[in-house]
Amino acid sequence: MLKILHTSDWHIGKRIYRVDLADDHRLFFDWIVEVIVREHIDILLIAGDVFDLSNPSVESRAIYYDILVRLRNINCQVIIVGGNHDSAQVLDAPKELLKALNITVVGGMPNELEGMLMPLKNSKGEVEAVVAAVPYLREADLRMNREDETRSTRLESMRLNILKIYYSLAEKAALQYPKIPLIGMGHLYGIGASISDSERDLNIGNLDAINLETLTKNYSYMALGHIHKPQKLSSTVPALYSGSPIALSFSEHSDPKRVVLLEIEEQGIEIQNVEVPVFRKLVRLKGSFTEIEQKLLTWETPSASLPTLVEIEFHEQTKSPQRGIQIQELMDGWQHPDAMIIKHRLIYLDNDMDVDRWVDENAQIEELKPTDVFMKLLERKALSDNEKELLLEAFNELLMETHESISPEENDSNLN
Repeated sequence: MLKILHTSDWHIGKRIYRVDLADDHRLFFDWIVEVIVREHIDILLIAGDVFDLSNPSVESRAIYYDILVRLRNINCQVIIVGGNHDSAQVLDAPKELLKALNITVVGGMPNELEGMLMPLKNSKGEVEAVVAAVPYLREADLRMNREDETRSTRLESMRLNILKIYYSLAEKAALQYPKIPLIGMGHLYGIGASISDSERDLNIGNLDAINLETLTKNYSYMALGHIHKPQKLSSTVPALYSGSPIALSFSEHSDPKRVVLLEIEEQGIEIQNVEVPVFRKLVRLKGSFTEIEQKLLTWETPSASLPTLVEIEFHEQTKSPQRGIQIQELMDGWQHPDAMIIKHRLIYLDNDMDVDRWVDENAQIEELKPTDVFMKLLERKALSDNEKELLLEAFNELLMETHESISPEENDSNLN
């Protein structure tokens, strides 16, 4: 019997506004090492987005290599595929060295499909399962001819080419390892998946949704990454997003976090969700100034290992400069040893367009993502929906190329 743990979307280096989540990741890694030891896990699958930035900081890389060393020390085999946030070059650079530590990395599309097939052996050296480890697939990986193609035909071509890769891997696995369970790994957007605010910049629109019922044909299980909310998609073969192990945005504050435990047995694969502890609470407060003030005066910090992060949205009916002063005084005066307010904004409920401009002017630049800024620009232009869609697609492609080519010196700038 083999025991496998499926996780994804670590996003090492992630910040929520100005707060670095490095401590959250360290606590998660402490916990997952305990689980692997306690449950006698043989293999850990990491289905993409190891890092939050394509060129991670020195600290982020140190956290990554530290957990890999710890996994090697407890004799856990590791298989990693790259996600859309990852740089294939960064992940693949040390792959030969990591291979010696029983850690297999497929950061980008290899030259040969066989490079994505990995047999999993038990203690007797017998192959009990095979993994088809497929990284996030970009247009260059799919070798598409973009000349004279419309957006719809391009998307359809991409979907078909992605499916062909998974089909080919299944065929090769069946020939090399007949009657052996095949586990797929993928970093993609499946039809029906529910997303969160932290995924707004993912290139979901570029690939559109993949039909999991079709993708999983001839597989026994599909270990998915890319979507942060854990969920099981509709397909005959189990296709699960393990989700991010820690909350990456306030929209995920109530999402259960988990990893997925697979037991490979003669009669099939047994699947079990393992809940990840909450190391830090994210709290959203909404209401009038009076309501928020009362909540802060009677504040009780939720139980957690790390300080609670608080996001506040004040709702007022009409614009009032005095109210803005009162809110700032409340924010400056409120302090708590186990909680911090990291974001607040004032929303007026009337329909005056000047209000929208006032809110925008008071937004902190570090709170805006490149796509947010570009979307605001498009909203100001007299363009058709199709023109906006094409421009956004082109912008996303340029943004991805920029992230993949960014220099280490530039990495400290706020690209997330």
